[in-house]
Amino acid sequence: MKKWWENDEYRKKIINSRDRKNVSKETRDKLRVLELERRKDKDYADARYAATQTESFKKKCGDAARRSWSNPEQRAKRIESLRKAFKRPEVLEKLSGEKNNFYRHGRGYVSYPKEFTPRLREEVRERDEYTCQMPGCLIHQEGRNFPVHHIDYDRNNNDKTNLITLCVKCHVETTLGDREYYTLLFKELQVLRGLGSAGI
Repeated sequence: MKKWWENDEYRKKIINSRDRKNVSKETRDKLRVLELERRKDKDYADARYAATQTESFKKKCGDAARRSWSNPEQRAKRIESLRKAFKRPEVLEKLSGEKNNFYRHGRGYVSYPKEFTPRLREEVRERDEYTCQMPGCLIHQEGRNFPVHHIDYDRNNNDKTNLITLCVKCHVETTLGDREYYTLLFKELQVLRGLGSAGI
């Protein structure tokens, strides 16, 4: 197989055969119906779900998403497709209110107070040496400014001991993840760094 794959002509043929554009609509419809029939089988559905829960599968999906998002053309296409999708009533119905990941007990979007100034954020980034403070990440800021995160998730608490620099990926993780865990983690980290007491 490896020897065949090294043949440019053979490789192009295989790659082109995987391209959905080269598959007729009739064939795609047949495959879709077949897949839907398969999913009705509980054993098949369970096996398919189990395959998606492995660490290797999650890592592959994450790597593919990062590669796709880092490509400006792909990123522009995805953003445009999301904009179109959110104009459709059925999509809005599925992702509105409590069904949305960003839903927070009916409070909706809470704006930042005037005290949370660009100057304050820059001071926090400078204090943190323009580096993501998430343990195990430590990515250095290059280009766009890193977000400044409120440790206790209270936007009105703008004391510097309650603010920490995170990269975009880690900031999304703390927003959608276990808030209680991340609050305790960052409070303890600030104490270890000499930037606050256990009561912050």
